[in-house]
Amino acid sequence: MAYCDLETGAIIFYEKFEGHEETKDRYFVIISNKAALVECFTTTTQLHAKNSPKLANEYCEILEGECCLPKRCFVDFRSIYPFDDIQLGSRLRSKSVKRLGCLVPELLSRIRSSLANSRSLSPDEKERLIAEIDKRIEG
Repeated sequence: MAYCDLETGAIIFYEKFEGHEETKDRYFVIISNKAALVECFTTTTQLHAKNSPKLANEYCEILEGECCLPKRCFVDFRSIYPFDDIQLGSRLRSKSVKRLGCLVPELLSRIRSSLANSRSLSPDEKERLIAEIDKRIEG
């Protein structure tokens, strides 16, 4: 598997992801791929930010048609999902995880700006992830 398959900004679709509360198909945005760990944010179609204004800084909206995601969604900054790169690579080869595409620099910049305002992550986590996004944007 090529490194670019799991680069910062890649969108992956993970079938039957076992989350905290349920198993469901999930879309993830790769935010960091360092050493043996791939870190991602998940997406949601729920209007959490609209329904709860105090959560407004914890999401970044991506409109339908802006990228390879099939519909409007929100990148959720409240949790970082770490994946072992070898296991994730194996799932890509077995097709239980599919790489859909990669976000354009403009969308990554928007995610970066929103992430900078998030309160869910520690300052160190935000700084580290923003640095990864910056590397990808600057190319």
